[in-house]
Amino acid sequence: MRAALFLLAALVSSAVAGLVLAQAVPKDCDKNPTSLECLSYSGTKSSSKSQSGNVGGALQERSGGTPQKYVVFIHAGKSRQDLARTVEQALTAKGYLVRGIDDDPDPGKPRVDYFRDDDLSGAGEIAGIVNSIAPADAKPEPHRSKASNPPGFIGLWLGK
Repeated sequence: MRAALFLLAALVSSAVAGLVLAQAVPKDCDKNPTSLECLSYSGTKSSSKSQSGNVGGALQERSGGTPQKYVVFIHAGKSRQDLARTVEQALTAKGYLVRGIDDDPDPGKPRVDYFRDDDLSGAGEIAGIVNSIAPADAKPEPHRSKASNPPGFIGLWLGK
């Protein structure tokens, strides 16, 4: 009897998880996993909290036809949301794709996470843009992260 109840509980739990997943992932992601709506980022707990539409993509066209190489994910604690919006506008004006802003605070130093050696120069460029507008305690430096993300994905952590 216990085994049957355990099995039933496991089946119900799986079904509920499947329903939640089905609602969170666009239905065409199985056919086109690299579409803008299907891309995900490893490095935050709250990707669903994005305030900017939760879209991204490794290669997009900039106005002017130059391929866009970087997708920036901004992580800013609740006290840094105004700065995050200013940074988002500055990066967008320079042609970067900003996937969104979440409210994941980072107890460490502000940083620009890059995940592949080829993205170091982009992380440096992004740090330069942010450093030109951020207060002294929110100036990030490039940081090679061990997390696994697609080429061109950048995580910008602005702090608390």
